[in-house]
Amino acid sequence: MSHTRTESDNKVILLRPRPLTKEPACLALVRLLPERPPPIHLPFELWTRILFHVLGQGNDWLERLPVAERRKQVCRRWHLLSVCKSWAEIAKPLLYQHLHVFTLSSLDKLVTLLHNADQKWDSIRRIPHATPNRWVRSLDVSEVRSSIPAAAMAIDLLLAKMFPLVPYLERLSLCPDYALSRSALASLSDKEGLQRLKSLMGFKVVHGDGDWGASASTLDPTLTILQRCSGLEQLEIVNDGGPPNEETALLDLEDLEVFPDLPSLSLPRLTSLYLQTPSPTPIMAALLRAEVPALRQLMITPYSDSPCPVTALILSRHGANLSNLNLQPPKHWGTIVDAQPSTILITSPRLRQLSLEYPLPILASPTGILHPLHTLTIPRPNARFLHALEVLLAHLPALRIVRVRGVRWLRSGVSSKALEAGVQGEMRLWRRRLARKNIRLVDADGKDPL
Repeated sequence: MSHTRTESDNKVILLRPRPLTKEPACLALVRLLPERPPPIHLPFELWTRILFHVLGQGNDWLERLPVAERRKQVCRRWHLLSVCKSWAEIAKPLLYQHLHVFTLSSLDKLVTLLHNADQKWDSIRRIPHATPNRWVRSLDVSEVRSSIPAAAMAIDLLLAKMFPLVPYLERLSLCPDYALSRSALASLSDKEGLQRLKSLMGFKVVHGDGDWGASASTLDPTLTILQRCSGLEQLEIVNDGGPPNEETALLDLEDLEVFPDLPSLSLPRLTSLYLQTPSPTPIMAALLRAEVPALRQLMITPYSDSPCPVTALILSRHGANLSNLNLQPPKHWGTIVDAQPSTILITSPRLRQLSLEYPLPILASPTGILHPLHTLTIPRPNARFLHALEVLLAHLPALRIVRVRGVRWLRSGVSSKALEAGVQGEMRLWRRRLARKNIRLVDADGKDPL
């Protein structure tokens, strides 16, 4: 029977396989791998800063992603809760701070969670509101949509139930396909902390036959909401497509006798305004008469079944301080195109970026001043607008970029005849003539030709 003995010190480990023999051998035990150093313990505050950098600072980048990729990123973020208990304590407030909901079932689970948390809270607690309700700062439900009427009604009921449960909400993105019911609008207007709301997107407004009277306009809950949202910085209004008859279509919204009982709106912090298919409705009349001294960015979809030139009225009223004007193409077909005003450069003397849509207007040149326009975007080039633009260049010394958002340069390797034909040939003609004035012509991706 043999015995094995092991002797070790701090550095060398000796293995004696047969210690009872006359001449016992000593074998040095050699490590195959270096000794693993103990893990570095990071303090709780450092993990908080790391997770805040990953979760709290990427919301704007997340919103620019396609819907499918955004959904994957949101799922990956919520998987951080399963890493360890300490991570869950740090990540939970950050995850609830920016909520993105994509399905009706997820919205139902969220509302149930917030409602149960609110029921467990009582006034004896030091914290004024329940957890996680008080963590929510932004809510995006713009992708929760369904073609089934029952599902649309369920979404509306869930939103009406949820609005009072998020008192610190600052950003709200609704689905522009649905208009909130009066009960949901009342829930939003009566909710605590409405003055904290800074961004309201996808806010669809529908006017019924009873909303066109002058006295009925004061009862519009959408106007009540805008009155109480004095801290709004970003607003998107989606109209229902136009007024119901020809008489209201010809209303002059600048006339104070039209909707005389409209409440006055004051939005001193509003910097960005988005209007889809504006038409002469009470909400548009209120926005025309509103005080918006900080407005810098205006985006209008100049398409409506109404012959009233709402776009020109808005620019004449609020265009003086604009730095960015975007006239967007429609998202649907079969509508009448409003003529874009030719006095854009006159009514908006501080524009830096201008995006036009078909039919391209012949812009009137500002008299006595040099306009600071830097970037001009058009859908597709044509010879008529090029001639009008060359006449304007004497008044646009700061113009450096003309972008064609509906065309891309052909890749290298295409024959020279193909490059000079059709739209590509027109683009290259524009590029040669604008280059004489040190102006770049870029495609939809903002690139020069290869």
